[in-house]
Amino acid sequence: MTDQKKPTGNDWLTMSRRSVLKALVSVPVFGVFFVEFLRKKAGDDVKRRALLAELGVSESGPAVIRNAISRPPGKRIRLGIIGYGGEGESLVRHAGFAHPDWIDEAKKNHDEDPRDKELETYLGQDDLNVALTAVCDLFDVRTERAIAASQVTQRPGGGAANPPAKRFKRYTDLLASGEVDAVIIATPDHWHAPIAIEAMKAGKDVYCEKPMTRTVEEARKFYEAAQATNRVVQIGSQTTSSDQWWKARKAIEDGMIGKLLMSQGSYHRNSIEGEWNWKIDEAAGPEGKGDDYIDWKMWLGNA
Repeated sequence: MTDQKKPTGNDWLTMSRRSVLKALVSVPVFGVFFVEFLRKKAGDDVKRRALLAELGVSESGPAVIRNAISRPPGKRIRLGIIGYGGEGESLVRHAGFAHPDWIDEAKKNHDEDPRDKELETYLGQDDLNVALTAVCDLFDVRTERAIAASQVTQRPGGGAANPPAKRFKRYTDLLASGEVDAVIIATPDHWHAPIAIEAMKAGKDVYCEKPMTRTVEEARKFYEAAQATNRVVQIGSQTTSSDQWWKARKAIEDGMIGKLLMSQGSYHRNSIEGEWNWKIDEAAGPEGKGDDYIDWKMWLGNA
């Protein structure tokens, strides 16, 4: 097998220009204007096709870029959730574990309004080959929902149901349990850095919700822990964590779109009902059902 260099975008551009000029030699009536016009058009077409190929986008189809993870890994990842509030439940659902009540509600919403595609989107996700094996939350109501979601029967890709996740009252016990390979941290903001740093030191990979830290000093400690432990760490900054931004950066660096003069970005939310307002459970707070129900002092931490 010979080691042949794969043609680059510039190689294709050179070849296309040469082909256009050869063809135009036999048709002198086009004149100089058409020579330059077709020369530029050929170059632009090649650049466009190269850019679309690099981004994995079809010219005939919608510009949908697949997730960074296109195939599930060979080894099943044991996942723990620390903080199963509204955001934690959403993140776990995107990992393939929706609460049964959410599935029923999504079905109902679709029946009432076919434009609602939440259930279709959930079931159409890639099977990430993960199992939700551990849950930590100080609020029993949320913990029970997480355990129910961990053994849901309707999963992306037709994945099989898993055994119920184990409940832990303290995140330190979860990290020391040997039950997880990675954790999602979706606690209140002031707990993000302390838990993430301890998780990395315990040998766990980390997905941490924004904000990563509250102070510059916490940011330094967070960075040092990530460097020292060499763990996989991602901060949940929504679509700005997605793969398309890295591909766009590469396209710019490779000169595929020419000289960059200006860039403009925007963020839009396609929500039928508009913005939301989260409700606080009536049982939540220091006056719940005692320390076994919700440990308010632990929840406050250093806040």
